[in-house]
Amino acid sequence: MRYYKLIAGLLVVTGAASVPGGVASVSGASQSRQLVESASCHRPPPRAQAAVTPANAQTSIVTVPATVFLRVDRAGRVTAAATNTGCAPRHGDDVYLFRPDGSITVTTTVDVEDVDWVGDFTTPGVFQPQR
Repeated sequence: MRYYKLIAGLLVVTGAASVPGGVASVSGASQSRQLVESASCHRPPPRAQAAVTPANAQTSIVTVPATVFLRVDRAGRVTAAATNTGCAPRHGDDVYLFRPDGSITVTTTVDVEDVDWVGDFTTPGVFQPQR
């Protein structure tokens, strides 16, 4: 069961969720913490705009994919999460699992939308404990 609260303008979602693909749910201990994201997480992505450049100029466009880093324990439970976006993990992000044996694997089996994320994701690359 999920519970929704509005705290200081933030929608806080608490409750248990399971993650398919062998990664189990986030434990209930962290569920009292709230989710904090950058303001840009709630706006549509900006459209690319053509820049006016001289005829002899070269333009390079670089796209950095939204990436999620999940630390999991031996049982496959998520213990911490970090992103490179300032937002909690979202559908469509590239997901990497950091396993206890030191291996890192790319996965497509984790449904990050089914997890009630907690912590302050506003600083990219900083792991947020999830239990």
